[in-house]
Amino acid sequence: MNTIIETIGGAQALLDIGFGLQDCFEEKLTKMHKTFLQIIRVLEGVQQSLERPYAGVGRKPYSYTPFMRSMWAKSFFGIEKTGALINRL
Repeated sequence: MNTIIETIGGAQALLDIGFGLQDCFEEKLTKMHKTFLQIIRVLEGVQQSLERPYAGVGRKPYSYTPFMRSMWAKSFFGIEKTGALINRL
């Protein structure tokens, strides 16, 4: 899964946009969201790679990273149900 910066980064190079896209998004975040973003960066920095190898049969396996992020978000923001998390997103 690509981040918004990875997705739009190519457009930034093509359109010669002279400012950091990440900075534009982060300045709109609340203090709580900025704290969560910092926690995610630290956790993913020390987290072991949890990628499952492809066995060559069927679809390629999903990355564990988005699932881990969603569980961390549920815990950090005190969201009890996965449906409530989906609605917030």
